Amino acid sequence: MTNDATRVGKGISGGPLREIKAIQSLLKDVYSDPGTIVRELIQNADDARATRVEFVVLEQGIPDATNSLLRGPALLVANNGPFSREDADAMHQAIGGSKEDDASKIGTFGLGLKSAFHICEAFAYVGARKSSRVEGILNPWIGTGGPNGDDPIHPDWNILRGGDRERLIGTAEELLDGLHDGLLLWLPLRRAKHLNRGKGRPYGLKTTVVSPSDLPWFSEARAEPLALLLCQCGFLRRISATKANDHSDIRRREPMRCVSRPEATEWLGRYAKDGWRSRRTVRPFAGTVSADELQWRVLGAEAFGSKELRRQKSRDDWPQVEVWRDGRSRLVPQKALAHAAITVLRPVSEKEGDLGVRLRWAAYLPLTDEASPTQNAINARIAESVGDAPAWQIVLHGYFWPSQDRKSIPGVTSGMEQHQANASDVRASWNAAMRDELVLPLLPSVLEQAVAGEDQRVA
Repeated sequence: MTNDATRVGKGISGGPLREIKAIQSLLKDVYSDPGTIVRELIQNADDARATRVEFVVLEQGIPDATNSLLRGPALLVANNGPFSREDADAMHQAIGGSKEDDASKIGTFGLGLKSAFHICEAFAYVGARKSSRVEGILNPWIGTGGPNGDDPIHPDWNILRGGDRERLIGTAEELLDGLHDGLLLWLPLRRAKHLNRGKGRPYGLKTTVVSPSDLPWFSEARAEPLALLLCQCGFLRRISATKANDHSDIRRREPMRCVSRPEATEWLGRYAKDGWRSRRTVRPFAGTVSADELQWRVLGAEAFGSKELRRQKSRDDWPQVEVWRDGRSRLVPQKALAHAAITVLRPVSEKEGDLGVRLRWAAYLPLTDEASPTQNAINARIAESVGDAPAWQIVLHGYFWPSQDRKSIPGVTSGMEQHQANASDVRASWNAAMRDELVLPLLPSVLEQAVAGEDQRVA
């Protein structure tokens, strides 16, 4: 550029506002269930090959913080999986992220994290990979007005001064026993003062004010759903939840709920290369999950490979997605993996009575983890428990494409009376082939193992 040249290039205005609308739509249509936050953050941790994740409910944050996001009540989420600058960049992208073309990972990194906006308007984070640290704030309102493209209503949200940064890093180090690898999310619960963007009315990504009492996922009644999530993970061995009054009490936080498994071996695998072998292979897995006085036996099997699924993915009309690299766009086949599993979660209980049985469909993690779900397309009660007897959980996972609202699986849970999915619907056709080729053939052997040694009446 010569000395007399003038930089006149500008982007298209309105971009940040379009992203706000996209997030609002995402929360309404795709992540309508607030419990999605827990599932998505656990899924992200397992994708990062973390072995533990901890949720911390703070009644108050850092009372004297410069950044007002850090002052009020918050949900902290920490996992010990590596978090790179590339991951941070993906988190700041528009709807989408760094996992779009990686079949070995479940979702889209930026997309799953955006479920956090159910409870907050912006959040802070600090992460590390091999001690290379990155920290920042994800504030979708930046660029919606004001000087320098700032957040015109809450400009302080975008600033991490020295003291705030030190305490944020110190919190991560405390929760993660250092910060060699890991990620801490500081999710400030949405307060009325965060919703002052509308003229004469509350306005935000959502308009629901959230308090610590509105986070019921870690109560005693939630032990079984957390166990259900853990038993579907490949790498996570511990999910815990604690609470504290404020930042200064982090070291003295009070336990709320913890589920864990002692086995260091991998459970459900995700193999991008092995998953495309033509010959079907099966790998069994087994172990235990514990939550204080509760315990479950876990057994199951996963299957890889299918000629039919390989043929499905070679179709001319297979969907493609856009991936950006260094300012250039390229189209890649939408990721899919010939991988399925069936997991049986068996409660160890001395309670008398007939055991109930529940069947749940999953795309890795169950599409619902409600403790006592209403029967619908993605879960069913096969038998009701009598008295206080707990229920067995049977989870049927395939690398499915769920519906947009994640309340059904086209070609599987909708229109199941039709054996053949509509051939013109690529996703429904893939889902039906996944069910028939990989998922259901696993069921007899897994159930046979599950009832081995059981009383005949139970079996």
